[in-house]
Amino acid sequence: MSAGRRVLLAFLLAAALLVLWAAGVSADCPLYRVPTQRFGGDLNYAFGNITSYDVASLNMSFYSDWSAAVTPLRPNGIEYLQLLAVKYGKWYFATSEANWSLLAQAVAANPGSVWMIGNEPECPNAPGGGVNTPEQYAEVYHDLYWYIKGRDSTARIAIGGVVEPTPLRLQWLGYMLDYYQATYGVAMPIDIWTTHVLILAEMRSCEGESVWGAGIPVGSQFAGLCRGATYLIEDNWNFSNLRSLVVDFRKWLYEKGYRNKPLWITEYGVLMPHAPDDKINLFMTQSFDYFLGPSSLHGVWGYPADGDRLVQRWAWNSINDEPYWVDKDDVAHGFNGSLFVHTDPVYPGTLKTFGQNYKAYTNKLVASYGCISGTVQFDGRPAAPHLSYVSPLTVTLAPVGCPDRDVRATTTDASGKFTVCSIYTGTYDIRVKSATTLAVITNSVYLKSGTRVVNLGLLRSGDCNNDNQVDIKDFSILSAAYATSPGDARYDARADLNGDGTIDVLDYSWLATRFGEHGAP
Repeated sequence: MSAGRRVLLAFLLAAALLVLWAAGVSADCPLYRVPTQRFGGDLNYAFGNITSYDVASLNMSFYSDWSAAVTPLRPNGIEYLQLLAVKYGKWYFATSEANWSLLAQAVAANPGSVWMIGNEPECPNAPGGGVNTPEQYAEVYHDLYWYIKGRDSTARIAIGGVVEPTPLRLQWLGYMLDYYQATYGVAMPIDIWTTHVLILAEMRSCEGESVWGAGIPVGSQFAGLCRGATYLIEDNWNFSNLRSLVVDFRKWLYEKGYRNKPLWITEYGVLMPHAPDDKINLFMTQSFDYFLGPSSLHGVWGYPADGDRLVQRWAWNSINDEPYWVDKDDVAHGFNGSLFVHTDPVYPGTLKTFGQNYKAYTNKLVASYGCISGTVQFDGRPAAPHLSYVSPLTVTLAPVGCPDRDVRATTTDASGKFTVCSIYTGTYDIRVKSATTLAVITNSVYLKSGTRVVNLGLLRSGDCNNDNQVDIKDFSILSAAYATSPGDARYDARADLNGDGTIDVLDYSWLATRFGEHGAP
């Protein structure tokens, strides 16, 4: 066989293995192993803040209030999506040095946060539209991207969601990407793609006629254009429209080279008219089923890191807006589908029928979670139950065959028992470690709804410095604290290997027994 043929064969073999590996990830390794981590909502802070409502009862994992904050409210650890308003090609608050200082503080105080650059940046409509041309948005995105990344390299920068990913809006995005490439010499860096899916007509009043909907995107490329998508008002709750928009957008992302980026729908729902409640709830349920179900998987356009799923997260609009209504001057106010009554901003708030539907859906998902009731034993300690068995413990759940890790902090009781919950169905390798013991792994534990009782084995003592091995460094720590107890100047709790409150020959004995040993990786 010639050298060229051998090289070609090796390349084809490597490519085949890569495909097989990717297929394995696609089938078994979702980006969010707990499905409720995908669910979010949008908050209108004019009616109440997030702590006014019991969103934890909805199993909601993230929210946006179309704003940014140095110290965002995060009850029960809910994730807050930062958003910087950009209008007419500028950050809305850019005129004040004090505002830049606040932005720097917010970035520093919230490492790793998601920062959305703009809201509906292409939209000409007040008050939410950004009124940006493709060129203006590319420039302000560039400046804010590097301002934030320069202060927090772990920040995740998201493009602001267009009103809806219609053909017209995709053209606007395409012009924006092309301008960025031409101006800065590189493809536009986008950590997360977001979009809104508000099913609205695209109209401009060219001859004085009455219009409604999302308007025509801003930019000279659309000058003179009077019509785009021709949706009717009742199309707001037509689920097939949502599905088509999602598929078309993911296909477009693939064609533009952004398949390997997550897609979040950061605002969607049934805005108008005052639809029957059952139609809104049906639309909500259909969308949840679709986002989570097999029909939203696509082997070519889907996100490979999420099992080829089309959409990774979604935020229902709204948590607390006022209902849609039209005043005597034929001016519309509010939107449909709010989860809580907007006039009751006192915790826990009052759920509307849409909130009840959201809660019932996510509760079914939570019901499928499981728990581990684990037991460990400790070197050199009296028979359990005994207070020396009470110890902080790190439990790491590793789904078999997947790269993700779920790390939990817990504490054993006097019998060496602990419980961790909210674990999604699957097979896991379970690693446990305390600060002074070597880690141990129990492989291939299958978990499903309910509680699985697991004996996770013996935790070997001697690891004073918590580096998962027993060596001379641990010996030095113990020697420095030898013959002390709590209150003594040299006392170091790390050297109390048997948990009896005294550092003595018994601790030396266990360190000597385990000297040179390593814990499970």
